[in-house]
Amino acid sequence: MWLNLPHKHTENVEFLLPDFPEAGKLHVSQMSPAMHQAVPRGTNFDVRQENIVEKMELVMGESEKGKEMRRRACENKEIIRDATRDEENYKGSSVKAMEEFFNAARLN
Repeated sequence: MWLNLPHKHTENVEFLLPDFPEAGKLHVSQMSPAMHQAVPRGTNFDVRQENIVEKMELVMGESEKGKEMRRRACENKEIIRDATRDEENYKGSSVKAMEEFFNAARLN
């Protein structure tokens, strides 16, 4: 899912919204003030080709940081799995939210 979210790759004030052709481009001024505070101007999140091996070794290696990253990834996986459960006697939070959304849409 995160691959479909907008990612800014340049210092340009506009960036493309993949999978959202009707929106086209998003201008930085359209972002909420909270977003501006969370990501200060000039922040760079680029991962260069030469750094990819280093990042992979960090995550896959036996360092404490790598172990912690994998542990947290597993925790997040379980949270997501629970949120999307749709069983006869249990509905996860995402399933409940979607049902509430569709029920509200039917009422209007």
